[in-house]
Amino acid sequence: MKIAITSVGTTLEDQIDERFGRAKYFLVLDSLTGDVEVVDNSGNCAAAQGAGINSVQIIADRGAEYLITGFVGPKALEALKKAKIPSFEGVESSLTCWEALKKFKSDTKAEVPCLKLKGSKNMSEKSTIKLAIPSEQPGGLEANRSGHFGRCALFTLVELKENEIVNVSIIENPPHAENGCLRPVSLLAEQNVNAILVNGIGGRPLSGFNSVGIKVYLGNGLTVKDCVEAYLKGNLTTMSMDDTCRGH
Repeated sequence: MKIAITSVGTTLEDQIDERFGRAKYFLVLDSLTGDVEVVDNSGNCAAAQGAGINSVQIIADRGAEYLITGFVGPKALEALKKAKIPSFEGVESSLTCWEALKKFKSDTKAEVPCLKLKGSKNMSEKSTIKLAIPSEQPGGLEANRSGHFGRCALFTLVELKENEIVNVSIIENPPHAENGCLRPVSLLAEQNVNAILVNGIGGRPLSGFNSVGIKVYLGNGLTVKDCVEAYLKGNLTTMSMDDTCRGH
């Protein structure tokens, strides 16, 4: 079974894109193998018209048998019916794609043979998420989060497994020198961090984190603990270049 999901990003940890025709990406999950094909839909995002019908063709060409999204327009809905692709609508953008999959399976009683997704780092799986949060001294869960990324005193690293904190550690941030905004990228990659929550970040370090597979989230929180709770609740936004700080 292949299931197409509209997403704002390229992984099942990313939030649902409530739009269908102008969704940023389609994630096409093969539930038998756990493989996820990422389909860039940027061409339709900028289309003056016909985005919905074109998007139906895109997911149909990839063998999609179901669609999970927020809303489908009338023309696209008619095209989906002709393609015999049922749509599971009304999914809120606050949900991740993984959470939407679970909701789809629960609400429709669909036979989804395999939801142990290959390469998934979702909290529902038995993998570990290592979340980095720029922090003030002395670091730790009760420390204040730092509003500065490149110039923060240190990073608090929080390991999460099955929605539980299993370890907390602290690593100092090197002095911010020339090209120093890229130093934390290699530093955190060496620590096997796979997600970071920031108050703001420049375009260069965002590109750096993307290149090493570290997910960058934008969110508020007075303390490190507040940030962790926001992450677990899914109350964060995946950062794009449009969200970056100017002048960096």
